[in-house]
Amino acid sequence: MAFVNAVGRAQPNSLAQGGTGSNLTDPNADRILFWDDSAAAIAFLTAGTGLSISGTTITASGGSPGNIGQIITNSAQPNGSTTSSVNLMTTAITPASTSSKILVFGGATLIVTAASTSGYLQLDGGNIDVSAWAPIGSASPTAIGIFSTAFGMDQPNTTSPVNYTLDCYVSGGTILYGNGSRRCYMMLIEVLQ
Repeated sequence: MAFVNAVGRAQPNSLAQGGTGSNLTDPNADRILFWDDSAAAIAFLTAGTGLSISGTTITASGGSPGNIGQIITNSAQPNGSTTSSVNLMTTAITPASTSSKILVFGGATLIVTAASTSGYLQLDGGNIDVSAWAPIGSASPTAIGIFSTAFGMDQPNTTSPVNYTLDCYVSGGTILYGNGSRRCYMMLIEVLQ
């Protein structure tokens, strides 16, 4: 934005007048307009390493090994009971790289209805090892709510969506899940390699 001064020269509108306060030139590339406090002026920002600008989209790529690529969280409120097994919820993630690792966390509040009842939460999907079982334990006294968690690490070797499930397995009785405001939770964290 500019206005013409008394001698006929175009002057930039000040910031106070809604302008840029600068005579800007075309950067001949997609750029972001920003305030550079060290120069006390409006300038064009250049995308750094791992960032690109195309049209109206900023894209991050690459990343350093060990950095978090993305975090997916999900919750569900299934209601019911089981004497054998049940899928409590499923959550999907699409890895950015075939070398990424996925940390998978799951948790649920379960109610054990008999002292002889025991069970496990299990995370499954991708290449998750079944050793990611978390024991729920046996109830004494009965009808107590137990928040149990399970976690594991996967390297799915794909950039296609991968589904992970949180399952409950029971032995020697019945386990209630959901029942009111009790929820199940999953978190999938992509770790760039």
